[in-house]
Amino acid sequence: MPEAHAFLQEWAVRFFRNRDVIQREIMDITEGGEGISIRYSHKEVRVLSIPDLAQMEMLLRRGKEEHLIVVTFNTEKNVDAVVQNWSVLVQYHSLTLYFVNPWSAEEKWALNPRLHQQIADEHSLRQGLLSLFVMVPALQEREIAQHLGASREQ
Repeated sequence: MPEAHAFLQEWAVRFFRNRDVIQREIMDITEGGEGISIRYSHKEVRVLSIPDLAQMEMLLRRGKEEHLIVVTFNTEKNVDAVVQNWSVLVQYHSLTLYFVNPWSAEEKWALNPRLHQQIADEHSLRQGLLSLFVMVPALQEREIAQHLGASREQ
């Protein structure tokens, strides 16, 4: 779903620019084929938009030492993909995943797998992630397609 990738990438650019309005720490944002690079004075962050985390090859090609952010839709399927790939995700030193529902007032929740691993019980991982997941209205693939189709028509 290329339009979903582009939509999430645009959402991420707006989100990080708006978040930086007060601090003014962002020096530059560049958009490229595999995501967005945000350059701060003290670090560079790579933002990847991955609509379906079952297909996270784009992330797995990145270095585990990089500052990485993944933006994805808030679907239960994506939460399950995180649970299935947990042992790999916790190896990334600076990875944050944003689960978003751009069409909701409660727009997002975030997860840093490495930090979460230190404070959470591994046996109740899925249950814990689902408790975060329900804080933002869940999306279904059909719903995402409808929203993307409606935004394309406007």
